[in-house]
Amino acid sequence: MIRVLLGTVTAVSLLAFAVIAVQSLARSWFFPSLLPARWGLESWQQALSGLGGAFSNSLWLAVLVATLAVMLSVAVFEREREVGRLRGFVVCLYLPLLLPQASFLFGFQVGWLSLGADPGWVGVVIGHLLFALPYAWLTLAGPWARFDVRLEQAARLLGRSRLEVLIGIRLRLMLRPLAISWAVAFAVSIAQYVPTVVLGGGRVPTLTTETLALATGADPRLTAVAACLQACLPLLIFLLARAVPAGRALAPIRG
Repeated sequence: MIRVLLGTVTAVSLLAFAVIAVQSLARSWFFPSLLPARWGLESWQQALSGLGGAFSNSLWLAVLVATLAVMLSVAVFEREREVGRLRGFVVCLYLPLLLPQASFLFGFQVGWLSLGADPGWVGVVIGHLLFALPYAWLTLAGPWARFDVRLEQAARLLGRSRLEVLIGIRLRLMLRPLAISWAVAFAVSIAQYVPTVVLGGGRVPTLTTETLALATGADPRLTAVAACLQACLPLLIFLLARAVPAGRALAPIRG
């Protein structure tokens, strides 16, 4: 049953993406034709000339947010090994996902502005991180818990420090789970609209904000191009993450 549902969702998603891709290449496409009467790249040329800044903002914002999310997740897991389960952190971690996004961000914006901060990049990064961190943490929690700690114990007995064991053994052996967790956080950041608009004050255009702005316009071809870019960027990152080879630990022997 689960396989059928997953197959159905995948098929519908691929069909929707195919329609968007065809729409982005259509010069004229009228009902009831199944395919465009004329094809061309004019929409791509026009859209790319105006979306360069939004594409760059989305890319670097998502890279920064995903990196911070994975680093914070690793730090929390290491802290839990010292003091046990951080229940308070876990509760706070889920709050952005459980509360209505608009009301939660409104309260966060009021608090942010009361500190004298201006809308802009810093607020957008924090806003994206609030929603990307839970997904990165959840994605990495399973592989982190299943890691064979005997490898670390052996390295510590041979004289390695805790930091050397973390970097040289655990993180190197978990390259693929770390890459997948990073890709999930990247995709979550790419999709954020309300945090970008509310906390950025409209000063940080991204692919998501530009796509929704184009969707209110009169040219569906430009909207299709922006939607294709927004979908292809996370897809490429996921493919790269899946291609990351399994890591190899460093030999726990002092040179």
